[in-house]
Amino acid sequence: METAEKISMAIRPGRSVSNVTQGGLSTKQIIQDLKGKTNPQLMEICQRFDKTFQIWRKTEQIAVPYISEFFKVVSESEPIIYKGVSYNPMIGAFGENFNLIDFFGWAKESNFKSIILNASIYAIINEAKSPLVRNFGEDSAKNAIEFIRTKSDDYSNVFALAEKREKYLRSIGYSLFPPIGQPLVLEALEMFKSKQYENCLQEAIVFCADGPVPGAELIIKKYANYTRYNTNYQRWYSVFVLAEALYLNRAFGVNIKLGPTTESNFDSLIREFMQKLEIPYGFIWYDRGIEKQVPYPEAISFEDTKESIEKKIRNPLIRNWMEELLRPFGLGKEQKDMGDTIAEIIEKVKLNAQKPLPRLNAEGEWFLTFPPGACD
Repeated sequence: METAEKISMAIRPGRSVSNVTQGGLSTKQIIQDLKGKTNPQLMEICQRFDKTFQIWRKTEQIAVPYISEFFKVVSESEPIIYKGVSYNPMIGAFGENFNLIDFFGWAKESNFKSIILNASIYAIINEAKSPLVRNFGEDSAKNAIEFIRTKSDDYSNVFALAEKREKYLRSIGYSLFPPIGQPLVLEALEMFKSKQYENCLQEAIVFCADGPVPGAELIIKKYANYTRYNTNYQRWYSVFVLAEALYLNRAFGVNIKLGPTTESNFDSLIREFMQKLEIPYGFIWYDRGIEKQVPYPEAISFEDTKESIEKKIRNPLIRNWMEELLRPFGLGKEQKDMGDTIAEIIEKVKLNAQKPLPRLNAEGEWFLTFPPGACD
């Protein structure tokens, strides 16, 4: 009973994040769901919630929707988390965001196996302004993938910025982590090469088209209902989001998606998809209100000099944000000047981003088991 009460408290019911209030679980239900667990197992489950919420965070607030489903995942299996990173058209003008290290810090603090998917290339769906596939068939997924992969000349800027973002993501992992425990960075274009992914995309197409007829016009009927993603061609974005979630589950065992509250409509669709496939799956939501308060050019980027960093962190909002970003790595104002710390990270990441770091192009289970470059 005592451990169940601790778990009930660890779930932190009543947390409010971006107008979303998190529910809770009764002690009675927890006891029923955890029947047969040993005391060490119960304590580990309790600790998983502490690792999830990281309640010391102030700039970034964490909440868990669909708490009973999340509880089932973390109590019955090892949490493996993924976060998708989307296209940033501002990289060319202002440089890559320094806050890319955010998820890396959350992953380090949680010590969960984690994957970052660079989905920047999905921007082609919106840029092309055309449905990826006109008529449904058994090769619809293959044709949709080829539509994106073969547009490098037409949308060279999207491909270039997606590649730059990938280099920075991989460099952050290698720069701030020892080999073991480093989050895996997966590039969407590499994921597209997998036959298993193609199968997942085909399943997502069938689900979103709601029973399409072979040879008939392919109409996406189920999609995340956003005003900016509401044309027939933009609805394909939802199809690719479903496919990535299913692929990462099957290929890597991912059972939890972490994302901002602004992705709640996508998450509702993923949830419906996973429930139909009877796949236990959970979600973690976060909100960073600071991003609504600080103009883009005033945020720190990997193009900033020591002088520009010092100027930007005079803003208390930025300084508090930076303290939170650096804390999981044992860095911050306690050790040395914050400006120096940020400048050193930027220099290291930029240097490593120019190196030919290995890119994953297989299903990658080995990456989650052995440190890169290690051998027995």
